[in-house]
Amino acid sequence: MKMRARCILLMAVMGPGLLTAMADNDAGGIAMYMQAGGEYGYVMAVVVLISIICLAVCQELSARTGVASGQGLASLIRERYGVGWSLFVIGILLVANVGTTVAEFAGIAVIGRLIGLPVWLSVGCAGIVLMGMAVWCCYRRIERILLFLCLSFGSYLIAGYHAVPSGEDIVGSCLQAELTVPFWLMAIGVIGTTVTPWGQFYLQSSVVDKGIGRAEYPYVRADVLLGSCLTGIIALAIVCIGADAFWRVGASYTSLAQSIDALRPIFDERAEILFGVGLFGASFLAAFILPLATAYAVCEAFGLEYGLDRSLGEAPFFFGTYGFVLISGMVGALCMADSLFFVILAAQVANGILLLPILCFMVMLARDGDVMGAYQNSHAQDSATLFVLMLLSITQAGLLLALF
Repeated sequence: MKMRARCILLMAVMGPGLLTAMADNDAGGIAMYMQAGGEYGYVMAVVVLISIICLAVCQELSARTGVASGQGLASLIRERYGVGWSLFVIGILLVANVGTTVAEFAGIAVIGRLIGLPVWLSVGCAGIVLMGMAVWCCYRRIERILLFLCLSFGSYLIAGYHAVPSGEDIVGSCLQAELTVPFWLMAIGVIGTTVTPWGQFYLQSSVVDKGIGRAEYPYVRADVLLGSCLTGIIALAIVCIGADAFWRVGASYTSLAQSIDALRPIFDERAEILFGVGLFGASFLAAFILPLATAYAVCEAFGLEYGLDRSLGEAPFFFGTYGFVLISGMVGALCMADSLFFVILAAQVANGILLLPILCFMVMLARDGDVMGAYQNSHAQDSATLFVLMLLSITQAGLLLALF
């Protein structure tokens, strides 16, 4: 196949992997990475680097399973392990996704406050637009809109370039780290921000919803790896910005708005605008995808019609689930308007804890020859996925040991 034809096919397939990975750098991601760098310095850059490797492994596994089976993750769990386990996984996903959707609307509320809007107005307007997009726009049009929003992360890359640490900074930060409860919570939160439970469901379902077949697998794999790399670079940049602006000078990072102070040395008076655009793009992107991931999973678990290209009459439960998670996120952000920063960080830690059982199912499915056929895990892929499970287990065991 000629290079031009390959590039055209890659552009046609691109979207699921890139969007899923980039949506990890949402309001919760910005807050968690900035907090991690501000609190523990460059040692958290090492944690982020490890979590990006985990992200690439998990996203490739999700995409490969979707291509091989033609089914979403929730549908496969129901088919292979029964309704009971399927409901258990859906319960985990609902808890994680509603909490994280609250965090996305919290990010939108922060932007509203910066420009003088009351929380109810900024949250309400965003919710109406998001619901309208889901009901009246087709999948490909929405995908283009969301990919455009990914450009909003550019300011963090520029600022991160100016905050690149020396080797001495990294070593010194690692030597100073104390393996206490707050450290393990932060590490779990960073992993949960990077490798989210919802991301595994969304990516696999969107591969199926987009109609990507086995012939396109090399291109969707490239999409996944590109998204993971870009996400990793942005995450590392934010951690370095936080470490340079707060950890290095002994200051505390206690609110999202302080990110403006971290950007100001580079962008001067433009810092507030760039932060606002970046945070809005990140929050809006994830606030659309999170309810969508939940709607995909719930409908798959119950064998119901789903998909953005279907009408409201054809898939009422799909759009109803989307609306339920969206409205729950809006209500949560409004009810907890005075503690938005805490909600954002807590949601990321919950993601890290809830990720482990979901990955266990993913690994079992990837080793199932009846599901995967020729796409079944190789020995190298088996080792990589087991490494991710081991890493998650170590962080959670470390937390338990520190607690007791």
